Amino acid sequence: MINGKYSLALVAACLVMISSCGKPTKEDLSKKELRTCEDGILSYQYAKDFVKRNLKAPSTAKFPSFREVNHAYLGNCTHIIIGYVDAQNSFGAIIRNRFDVTVTYVRSEKTYYLDSIVIE
Repeated sequence: MINGKYSLALVAACLVMISSCGKPTKEDLSKKELRTCEDGILSYQYAKDFVKRNLKAPSTAKFPSFREVNHAYLGNCTHIIIGYVDAQNSFGAIIRNRFDVTVTYVRSEKTYYLDSIVIE
């Protein structure tokens, strides 16, 4: 049996551990921010959204998986993604368009912005 002094200390230690669970530290947040900045898959998701905005029938867009596109992290939270999309044109025919998109993650705004887009 644990005496009262030690059991109180044990309870206090447990409460401290429980209260700190789930609260990210500043270091955890900066690591997450860095992962977001360098995240190729997330940058591809944003690139696809930017491509869709430039299509005649965005709801018909079919993109390849991330493994099938060319992605390069250029540093400074900037990514270039080169791939293709299959979508309907203005006549309703499905055509394949090649795209080249450059996006940059802005840490202060916690979002990606379009730097350049070419769809051929």
